[in-house]
Amino acid sequence: MTVIINNRYIKEVIPRLYYIDSQRELNQFQNDLLLFQEDDQLSRLRNHVCIFDSARACSQCFQCIGLINQKKPEELAVYETAKLLEYKMYQLNLNDFAARVNENYRKNGGYEEIRFSLVCDPNEMFKVTAETYHEEREKTSPISNLSNGMRSLYMLSLLEAYTEDGKRIPNIIIVEDPEIFLHPQLQKASSEILYRLSKKNQVIFTTHSPQYAV
Repeated sequence: MTVIINNRYIKEVIPRLYYIDSQRELNQFQNDLLLFQEDDQLSRLRNHVCIFDSARACSQCFQCIGLINQKKPEELAVYETAKLLEYKMYQLNLNDFAARVNENYRKNGGYEEIRFSLVCDPNEMFKVTAETYHEEREKTSPISNLSNGMRSLYMLSLLEAYTEDGKRIPNIIIVEDPEIFLHPQLQKASSEILYRLSKKNQVIFTTHSPQYAV
């Protein structure tokens, strides 16, 4: 049996699982949700695939540059812009250096050709950060500074905003004790968020609060 791991269609048919634990660990949860805001262009950039055939890995042949150069700057897609940048950097920094390395390598007894690859890493190029802004104090703070209660509401709000996109398939959402860290009024607010989420997703939670009783 052949198992295909790198199948770009898997995410289109298998629901994602989101888990909010009792400690309200935010970093990985937030990073996953913000990462999935990328469109197909950023997905292709992240997977480093060929611009002509997304089933093949990019070999940095740069045959796509001729096509890209025919477009105006405002017509370029994100992936095309990144490929153009990658090509320019490769030409400026690696081409001559690679030739010199190979010349010396062969002179010193080597047989193979040494090839260098310059990868445009979207994990480093595109980084989304979240901060809180206090209008009266005109002060920003890391989102991690939120209290556990506000962090709970923020995480649920992230999920709600993410799942509102009608093009996304339903997700599985698991929340451990959604009522903890919240006073009764905010418990009611979070229960209403979970109810709204349950209209399009499978929501599973544990609770000791009557606010969440169906």
